[in-house]
Amino acid sequence: MTVQKIRQAAKIPRDAHAPSPGNLLKHESAQMKTILVTGGAKRLGLALTSSFLEQGFFVISHHHTTPFDFKNLSGGASRYRDNLMTFSYNLGEVTDLNTATEFFRRGTPENREIDILINNASRFEYDKPGSLNPETLRSAFSVNLQAPLLLMEAFLSNGKPNDKTVVNMLDSRVISPNMDYLSYSLSKSALGAATKIYALAFEGIAKIYGVAPSMFLESGPLTTGRVSELSSINLTQEPVNIGDVISAVNFCVSGSLQSGFIIPVDGGQSMMNLKRDVAYLQEGSKK
Repeated sequence: MTVQKIRQAAKIPRDAHAPSPGNLLKHESAQMKTILVTGGAKRLGLALTSSFLEQGFFVISHHHTTPFDFKNLSGGASRYRDNLMTFSYNLGEVTDLNTATEFFRRGTPENREIDILINNASRFEYDKPGSLNPETLRSAFSVNLQAPLLLMEAFLSNGKPNDKTVVNMLDSRVISPNMDYLSYSLSKSALGAATKIYALAFEGIAKIYGVAPSMFLESGPLTTGRVSELSSINLTQEPVNIGDVISAVNFCVSGSLQSGFIIPVDGGQSMMNLKRDVAYLQEGSKK
C-alpha cells in the first residue's frame, strides 16, 4: 500500500502538520468514540490528540514529564476542549496488570469506556553494539515494550473487547534495523512482534496495528531543515512528515486494514537496508 493511498483514505493532505478544520472530514468511525493516546502532550502525541479532536473523538491524552498545555492544540482542535481529558502517569511504573489497570482507572471518565488505544509514548536514547548501556536498555524496554504490552493486556481483557482497536507506534528500523539506537531498536522490534502476536490471539475480537515511521521530527541538535534533508534519504527522495504519520494512524483507526498489519511510513527507506541511522551516515560521524 502506498503512502498516497493511505493519505487519501485518511483524508489528510500531504503537507499537514497539525490538521485544521478545513483539512479533515469527520472520521466515519468517530461517532464520539473514546480514544486514549499515551505521550499525548508533545510532538506526535500532541498532533494526534489535535487530529482526533477535530475528527469528533472524545480524547484522553496521557502525559508524564511534559504537562499538557491546552494552548498547544491546533487552532481547530482547541474548539473541542470539552471533548478532551488529560492525566499524568509514569509509564515506567506500569509493571504488572494491577498497575496497568490503575493507569486506565485514572484515565477513564466514569461514564466512558475506551474504544481505541494508541501506544505512542516512547523512550529514545542512544547506544549501539559495543557500547550497550544497561540502564538505557532497562529504560527502553520498560517504556517501549513492557508498558504497552501490559496496557494492551488490561485494555483487551477489561469488558468486551469487541470493536476495540490498538495502534502501536513503532519505527521503520523494526522492518530494517541498523546499528544505531540499539536498546530503542530492540524494544520497538519486540513491540512490533507483539503487534502481530496479539492480532492473532484476538482475531475477530479486536484489531491490533502498528505504524512504523522513519525520521520525521527534529530531535536534539537536528533542525527542521536538517530533518527534512535526512528524511528524504529514501526511494521517493521526498521528506516524510508528520501528516504522513497521522494519515497512517487514522487509516488504522478506520479499521479498514487486516489486523496485525504494520504500515511503514518511510518513503521506502526500509528497503534500502541502510547500515546506520540517516543522522550518522556521513563519514566522520563521531557516533
